[in-house]
Parts: sequence; C-alpha cells; structure tokens
Amino acid sequence: MANEREHLLQERQRLEARQRFIDSRLQELDRQIAQQETAARLAAAPDVPAEVSPFDITFFDY
Repeated sequence: MANEREHLLQERQRLEARQRFIDSRLQELDRQIAQQETAARLAAAPDVPAEVSPFDITFFDY
C-alpha cells in the first residue's frame, strides 16, 4: 500500500511538471501567434510615409 501511494505521488509530480511545461509552451505559442497577427495587420495597413511623425505636428501650425 505504501509503495502504491509513493508511486502515485511520484506520478502526480510528474504530471504536474508536464502540465507546467504545457502551460508554458501554450503561453509562448500564444505570444508568437499574437506577434504574427500584429505583423500581418501592420503589413496590410495602408502605407504611411515614414517621414510623417506625430512629433512633426507643432502647436504653432495654427
């Protein structure tokens, strides 16, 4: 009985470690997917001239 209990405790630890790995991997893949989706949206966006910047607008333009 004690042997089986020890075996089950070890199995639980193994499964918990596996679950942490899976959660970490899923989080990394979600981050990569979001990054790719952002890049795709930016690539599909209308071109804005590189020389135009919000910092080019001054309060003296009125």
